[in-house]
Amino acid sequence: MHQPQANGRRDTAAEKTMTLRKLIFALLLLFAGSAQAQLSIEITGAGANQIPVAVSRFAGEDALAQSISDVIEGDLQRSGRFRMQYAGGISPVPTDPSQVNFTEWRNRSADALVIGNIQR
Repeated sequence: MHQPQANGRRDTAAEKTMTLRKLIFALLLLFAGSAQAQLSIEITGAGANQIPVAVSRFAGEDALAQSISDVIEGDLQRSGRFRMQYAGGISPVPTDPSQVNFTEWRNRSADALVIGNIQR
């Protein structure tokens, strides 16, 4: 409760400050209740038309600390333009275009194949 001042008037500045604080608090509660966030992601263009590709193990890759074919596969996939196809189960692994059986890869639904070898 407010104490009367020496001249008999109440402290109106304090009352106005308190009223203002209550109003601000009420407005914050009102807007805080209605605050919402929504995330919507729509894939169009390249993501809808991804090229199916297989990345075979590179010859000589086993001697490296990190798999180069895994890095290439990850990069292609993250680009959003390619859909990875399973490249395992082929023996011998092709390292030269003349060794590729294109019919077999086409039957695996791969439109493209990445092959190679590692040399130091």
